[in-house]
Formats: sequence, structure tokens, C-alpha cells
Amino acid sequence: MASKSRSSIVHVSLMVALLATNIILADDNVPIPDDMSQLNRWYHKNVKPLSQRKNTLDPALVAVESEITVIKVKQDGSGNFKTINEAMKSIPKGNTKRMIVYIGGGTYNEKIRIEREKPFIMLYGTPGKMPTLTYGGTALKYGTLDSATLIVESDYFVPSNIIISNFAPRPDGKRKGAQAVALRASGDKATFYKVTLLGLQDTLCDDEDWHIYKDCLIQGTVDFVFGNGKTMFLNTELRFLGDEGMSVITAHARDKNTDDTGYSFVRCDVTGTENGTLLGRAWMSKSKVVFAYSNLGGVVNKAAWSNNFHPEYDRPFSLYKTSPEALSLSPPEGPNFGILVIQDVMDLEPISCFGLRQYHEVKELPFPQNMNPELFYRSGISINRATHYHHVAFVPVLNQPLSSNKYYVIQQNGKHKGEAYIISKEEDLSTSDFYNSVCDESLHHLDISNTYQEFEIYPRRSKVTLRGGFSAKSVALDGYPPRFLSTRWKLSASASDDSSIIGEALGVNDALRARKPKLNSTLANKRSSESVSVGKWYCPFMFIKERTHKTLKEEMRKSMFYEMTLEQKWEEIYSCENGMIGNNTVNVDAVVQKEKVVVAGWEAMIDEMDVAEGLLWFNSFSNVGEKNSVGLSTAIFARMKWEQERVGWIEGKEKQIRAKKVEVFEGTNGWKKFVCYVLVETFVLKRLDGSFVLSYAFKHYHHLTSKWE
Repeated sequence: MASKSRSSIVHVSLMVALLATNIILADDNVPIPDDMSQLNRWYHKNVKPLSQRKNTLDPALVAVESEITVIKVKQDGSGNFKTINEAMKSIPKGNTKRMIVYIGGGTYNEKIRIEREKPFIMLYGTPGKMPTLTYGGTALKYGTLDSATLIVESDYFVPSNIIISNFAPRPDGKRKGAQAVALRASGDKATFYKVTLLGLQDTLCDDEDWHIYKDCLIQGTVDFVFGNGKTMFLNTELRFLGDEGMSVITAHARDKNTDDTGYSFVRCDVTGTENGTLLGRAWMSKSKVVFAYSNLGGVVNKAAWSNNFHPEYDRPFSLYKTSPEALSLSPPEGPNFGILVIQDVMDLEPISCFGLRQYHEVKELPFPQNMNPELFYRSGISINRATHYHHVAFVPVLNQPLSSNKYYVIQQNGKHKGEAYIISKEEDLSTSDFYNSVCDESLHHLDISNTYQEFEIYPRRSKVTLRGGFSAKSVALDGYPPRFLSTRWKLSASASDDSSIIGEALGVNDALRARKPKLNSTLANKRSSESVSVGKWYCPFMFIKERTHKTLKEEMRKSMFYEMTLEQKWEEIYSCENGMIGNNTVNVDAVVQKEKVVVAGWEAMIDEMDVAEGLLWFNSFSNVGEKNSVGLSTAIFARMKWEQERVGWIEGKEKQIRAKKVEVFEGTNGWKKFVCYVLVETFVLKRLDGSFVLSYAFKHYHHLTSKWE
């Protein structure tokens, strides 16, 4: 899905896509306003003047602001010092005053370090005549972190109306140690206001501790905001200059779940001279970055995030807050595609239930699918008051945008686990007892063509208490939902075992798919090339059945999703050796099996007689006659075929086809062996624990390649 201005990148899936949402609250729990024009009002209301906030501010900060010293730096000699370094040396270690260093206009070619023992320093320039602090330090000479023009190790640092740059040459991807930092912020509780940071690779090292950047500009090419700080960037421009190699804005270094760090970009603008930058890459295993209410300016690559070549780093919780227009985007092209919402349970509000237990309440649509949900509602009054619980999952209806709020409601436990609730038709209800004849237990296998399994969820408040909640209505005009769905109910959620396993799933990478796998330089004992993954999806368990005996307890532990990948490889179909001197022509004539399904390690055949419940069954038999069966939803099967046909694969009635080709050797030193390969694309279905379920291979006989030795 292409990125749009103020829209969210989604993780594409065969049946669904993953969309993460994060809610960011301001200080004092005042929500950040949707209206951009109200942003400054919100900011000033929540960052109140000192006189109004003395009882809540850091005591050390309150004490130091009562005594202020001003130092002036001017290149013409009219100030206290001519250089910034001279001014820094004049400030004593263990300083307990707010030291305001006023810097006159001009360019200061200095490398500056503000030591940790010198807190409470402010650098201030004149708006319109902002001074420029610049140097050309590189990682080759100083190391990356110490290459910075300005290194701030002290706490309570405040710069305003300052330009900080590093003028080192542009990295070319070949020169080692070309990283060049403009600013390294390593102190705690620093505030940057109207600061411009100019550089290329590694412009800002937001190293550690708490910081805020407001009304700033940060410019660079690769990783130009990196580190492990706990930082908010508010109303800040991120200017991407373009790079021939990897183009990425952030590289966060969080590597432990216990680290309370991360980058939050709120009301920011991503601008640039070229398209194709990524919002961030996982520098470490637990990197955490959020973009909220931000304008992407059309320069962000649709992938948005990179796992930095570490699939184990994939976590779909570092996405930016979606906007209403993103929710309205239709699913990508092709049949039977949907969107799943993935959310961290810690982003939900913990609520106490009558003091007996705590749960996390889901308060807004769309609903997340990576948690254990529990629907509950209350009935009766006084001593007859009762709370009712239903363990159901809400799966977005296929081929619909999230804003439609249409869901399949799936039973999550018991012998009917995986079955969908059905809406009652008016003609099936009793006219004498209309309400009570609506059934709460009407369940059936999921049928995506049946609109009587589609529910529209909408917010609903109590008329008495005005408390929020939800209710469901029928998508079909003559339908009536089960009673527990049509009443006002709430939804709680807890973390599931799947939450930490689910990774990035971006669907098919068309660019990688078109590139085709590489063949090794040698053909010795090689029947195929290495497989390359060119696509990844997640499939809800309702669309897949495994016909093996399981206890009810084993069924209850079944994951909500299966993982589906699409892999490419070259597979040998013909080979020969050169037995004649001067023979430079080879006539390829090979029989190619168009499709091959494997279940439990053995080739499987489709059971055309068993198509019940919308499933196609594939059966395999081991060498001792043991039968293994896997059922795929016809919806998944249709999507797989569509993915193949859109790149030229032709179904037809024949199971095999002859591949013919004449190859001519054009070398000068002769050849010993010739091998012809066919392109094979294989869908591989696995459980979330990594165990194999099924593979379905499609051989593209119109894509042949060959190698000579």
C-alpha cells in the first residue's frame, strides 16, 4: 500500500494486513489536538510558566532558574568572549545557576563539548541572525559519537535559535568512517527550541535520557536521527536529502523490553528532494519509533520500516498513528484481502472491574486482532445485576476498508472454536416472541460470501450513565444480530502468546520478485538455487484446517494465525554434458510438472470430492500409508492463484507441460556441462512456532534460464 500524506503504512497479508496504532497523550493527560492550529495553544497550556508550576517542576530546575547569569559571545570582541569554547571554559564545574550564553550572529568553526559537570546551560541566538556552529569531524578521525560539532553531556541544556552543522564530505558508500554527527545529546532533560541541525549521515545522535525538540529542522540522508533517547519531536521538519544507498530517517537503539526509551514524532513534516526514504530501521532488537499525526509529504517508501536484515527484530508496534483517511483506504488489488489491526496491550487503558480484577479496555475502533478479546455486558438491577462474558474475536471483513467497521465475529473457545456467528433473518423469527427468538448460539463455518455473517460495529453510549461501549447491527437489511451483540457491550483485551511472534508482513515485494534469485557460479551437485523469500502474509486460523486428532485443550491453544511466505528458486529440469568437440548447441526438451503440493513431507493430491465448508482438502500418504490432510479456504486458494496468474502463470487443464528451448554456447573456451532451470514460486504455510504445514509450488515454465560450465 503506497504511503499517503498523514496516512499509515500497513503490513500486507494474504488475507489480512497488519496496522499498528499507538495513542500518545500530552502532559497532564490532555490529548494532542487534531486541529493543527490548536497545537501551540495545547503546548503552552501544558508547559505552563514557572510561576504556575513550581509545585510540579523538578526542584533542581526551580532553584536554578531563580539566579541567572548571562555570558555574551561575539566575534567582533564586543562580548565577554570571541569563541564559544572560551565561554564554556569560564563556567565552573558543579554550576548551580542558569547560564545563558548569548551567541552573536556569524559562523563559529569550533568543535564544542559541554561536560556533564556543567549543567543548566542555555545557548541563545537572535531570530533572523541565527549563529552557525559548524565543524567537519568524521568517524574516521574521532569515532562516530565524538565526531559531533556539539557534544552535550550536561543536564538541563536548552539551545534556542541556533544552527548546528557538520560540513564533512557526503558519504559515497565506499569511504570508511564517513559518518559525521552535527549534535550529540547525551545529557538528561534537554529542550531544543527552534534549532536547525544540518548534516548528511548521522546528523543527530539523540544518545540517551529525556529530550524534547520543538519547532526544529533536522536534515540528513541516512540514520540522521539515531540513538537510544526517550524523546519527543514536536512540530519538527525532517528534511531528507536523498541517498543512493539505504535511505532512512531514524535508527533507534533500544535493545531491551525493560528500556523506557523511544522516539515520538508528533505533528512533524517529512520533506525531501527525492522519494523512497524509510521512516526507520531497527538498529537494535527492540527499537521503538512512533509517528503520530504527521505529514509524510509523499517522500516515504511504502515499506516505511526496515528490520535491518534481522527478521527476528520485526515488531509491528513501532508504526505511526493512523489518520482517518488511512482507515478509508481500500485493501490492495486482488481478491480476498483484508486488514488486521495490531496493537500493544500496554497502549490500552487498564480498568478495575468492581475492585476484583483489572483488564485493558478497548475504547475505539478499529479493534486489534493480536490480543485475547473478551466481550462483556451487564444486565439486571440491584441483587439481580449480572455480568455476561463472551470470548469472541473480531476479524475485519475481507475486501473492505477499516473505516467500514465490518467484522466477522468468531467464537474463541469450546467445541465451536473458529466458527462464525450468524445473523438471524426476519422470516426465521417468531412473530409472537420476536426478541427472544433471536438466537445467541447460531454458529457456522465462516463463509465470506454470506453477508449474514457480517456485522457492523458502532460506538454506543449508555443513555443513563453516558458511558461508552459498542453495539452491532446487521449488514444485511433484513437481519438481526444475536442478542449479546445487539445490546451495549464493552471489549477487554489481554496479551496473547502470538503478540510477540507476529512480525512484519508486507505482502509481495514486487521489486524483489522481479529481480529473480541468483544462480551460484558453480553447478556441482546443485539441483536448485537457494530459495529467496519475496512475500509474507498472515492467515487467520478459520481459513485453515488440519485433519488431525486434537484434544479440546490442544484446540484451545491453537494460534490465531498461520504464517504464509512466497519463496522463489531456480530448479533444474534438464542437464547434459558435452561429449563432442565443437558442439555448441543444446536442444532442451523437458517435462515440467506445473504444480506440486507437499503435506507432512509427502506429495499431496487435492480431494475433489471433499469441498465442504468452503475448504479444499489436500491429502498425502507416507511410505507406510499414514494419511495427513490440510484444508485451505477457497478464499486463500483463489488469492494464491491470482498472485501467480498476475505474473504470467497459466492454469489450464494439463498437469504437465513440455518445455522446449534451443541454447547456443557463445563462449570461446568450450563447455563441459549445461543445465537448464525453471523458475519455481512456492507458497509455504507454517504455524507460528515455525513448524511446517503445507507448501504449494507453481512452476513458471515460461521463465527458463541456463548455465554453462
